[in-house]
Amino acid sequence: MAAPERVVSKRKVFYAALLTIGVLGFIPQPTNVTGRAEVVLRDDNRQAVKMHESGTVTLSVTPHQAVKRGDIVAIIENNDLMTELHESQQRLAEARQAVETAQRRLFIAQAELDRSGVDERTSGMLARRQDANLDRIDAGIGTSEIQRLEAEIDGTRSRAQQQRNEGQRLDSEIAELQGRQETLRGQLALLQEQYDDVLGRVTDADFQEALDRGALSRNSPIVTSLKERQYDLEARIADTENEIVAIDEQMSQRRTLQASATSEIDRARAQESALRSQIKGEVSRTEETAIRERGAWQNSLAGYESALEAVNVAIEEIETQSEIARFHEARIAQLEERRDGLEIKARIDGIVITEDLDLKNEQWAEQGETLFSIAPSEIYDIEVRVDQGDIGLFSEGDRATFVNDTPGVDSVSGQVKTIERVLDDETTAGDEAKQEVTVEPDESANNPALSPNAKGFVHIRSPKNLNLYQKIALQLGKVVNVSRYMPWVTGK
Repeated sequence: MAAPERVVSKRKVFYAALLTIGVLGFIPQPTNVTGRAEVVLRDDNRQAVKMHESGTVTLSVTPHQAVKRGDIVAIIENNDLMTELHESQQRLAEARQAVETAQRRLFIAQAELDRSGVDERTSGMLARRQDANLDRIDAGIGTSEIQRLEAEIDGTRSRAQQQRNEGQRLDSEIAELQGRQETLRGQLALLQEQYDDVLGRVTDADFQEALDRGALSRNSPIVTSLKERQYDLEARIADTENEIVAIDEQMSQRRTLQASATSEIDRARAQESALRSQIKGEVSRTEETAIRERGAWQNSLAGYESALEAVNVAIEEIETQSEIARFHEARIAQLEERRDGLEIKARIDGIVITEDLDLKNEQWAEQGETLFSIAPSEIYDIEVRVDQGDIGLFSEGDRATFVNDTPGVDSVSGQVKTIERVLDDETTAGDEAKQEVTVEPDESANNPALSPNAKGFVHIRSPKNLNLYQKIALQLGKVVNVSRYMPWVTGK
């Protein structure tokens, strides 16, 4: 006969399960303190974006915008600076042009100085030579004096021949100019003929009537061509007449030179006769020559000194204008540096943390005025609010993890940095105390960059492992005094 089945009472099972749960409730378990959290950027290494120059500023960023180092975040419009830069560039160009002009003048003046130096030395030598001749005359050296007079006669003859040659050359040039003038007069007559023909067509009564009636437009090719032909002939007639007058002047000059050459020949002949007839006349001429050479020497010396003064003036002008150019170059370098500062760039990677930027955009701002701030996005803290009742469960240095409200964003690991007691007026109607905890992210961890004011939860790992009853008592203790009514739970 089979043994009867043993029936377990449901009540016993219930009590056994209840007993098991009760026992398990005393087993310590890992404990976390959780609180709402918000990302707060630190003040460390922030860039205060300031006006480098006074002017109208155009902002290129908006609040909470991420920027990279080197990004243009604002542009300053300063017309006074750009005007001053343009004027300095013009002054520099003028100074450089003045230096080049002075250098050309120096080159010319130096050439003139070299030439006048040669003239001065030559005329000085001649003057001294004539003085020596007078000394020999005063000494009564007759033989030498006669030889000198003969040499002077030869020189006189040579000069006379030069004047004759010069007269022949002038005759040839005058004849050539006369031929050219006759040719021009023929051309002038032909041009006048053509001009009278064109003028007759322009002033013709029928032509004028056609213009007045509008039958012929004043801008028509025929009218325009006649007018252009008329103006061209007038210009050519004027040029030809001017050239004829110029040739008259050239011939007049050459006739004057020709008369002078003839006169010089006559004077040389008379001088030769006087030299051969009278020694005393030669002495007198020698004295006159000496005086003339002295005058020429003085004139050459004055020319040399004038050329030397021109060289010194040119050198001084070069130095002055070069100094002016250097001044403007330095000034332009300063202004260009200031101009480059009109484009304000971010010096760091970060996030714009200033609000109400629209109030400053397209507005005038003074030099040194702060427009906004950029904070490094990788340097931040996390502020957490936890209940006062959790104060004993953690301390500074305990590990914590931030979980972002935004899905898909990696969590941030760190440790408790500071703990501060505050009043949470936003979540309580009374003065319930809260703990404000600052969590500092780990530098070595691969933590993501977070936007300012990003929100989420922070879980602080408590070093104290509480059992189930202690956790329940902890939560109830935020409402009632558990140690008074259930001391066996809290251990008090």
